[in-house]
Amino acid sequence: MKKELISALLSTTIAVNTCATNVSSKTMESEEPKEKTIVEMVDNITSLVKEYIESNPFYFNPQLEEYNFGYLKKDSDILGIKQDEVIDTIKRYQKVTVINEINNYYYVQTEDSTLGLISKENIEILPDLFVEVDITDQMVYLYKNNELVLASPCVTGMNNKHDTRIGYFSIKYKQTNTYLTGPGYRSYVNYWMPFDGGIGLHDADGWRKNYGGEIYLKNGSHGCVNTPGVAVKEIFNTVSKGTRVLVHK
Repeated sequence: MKKELISALLSTTIAVNTCATNVSSKTMESEEPKEKTIVEMVDNITSLVKEYIESNPFYFNPQLEEYNFGYLKKDSDILGIKQDEVIDTIKRYQKVTVINEINNYYYVQTEDSTLGLISKENIEILPDLFVEVDITDQMVYLYKNNELVLASPCVTGMNNKHDTRIGYFSIKYKQTNTYLTGPGYRSYVNYWMPFDGGIGLHDADGWRKNYGGEIYLKNGSHGCVNTPGVAVKEIFNTVSKGTRVLVHK
């Protein structure tokens, strides 16, 4: 993006200099190039780039090598660029893509593609490696190096009975080939990663054939995030103790 912008400005600058300068035949016959003119041209390009960035603070920020993900630490208003209009209110723990920053605000894109400003103090930047659980969409996502590397349907806690708690957690430990027990059940799982007390990520292929959709409304879990074996194995092999888990609706 930066190269395209500079190339465009360079082309524009050369065109302006060519059209605006009255070159005489005597100048054309000069044997030595005027280094001052070249230096002035480079300075002019630098000035144009700086002016463009300052006048378009949301186009790109050279201080940010790439986009980051963040989550809302509390319900927050998302403002228009002029900061005088509330576009929407984003709920706590929602994930956003941080595109840029200016003064005390982050310029972000929400999950529904809304663009706007949110106060920096209301956003925490997520680490390069984290797991996201979307209760509304019944999906589990794994991000590594700020890139989505896995997306899988899941089944969370039974709606209005064993709801999976929203929040920002850490994986407590990892365990294989174990039994999960509770009132009325004792279930064997291949992979177990608790992150909120007795609530965690685990496979459930032993008793589930389907995942995702509206299953959780009437046949949800006891609070855990039931995930297909092939997906949870990949998560298990990627994360470690302390890896963050963001759960939201």
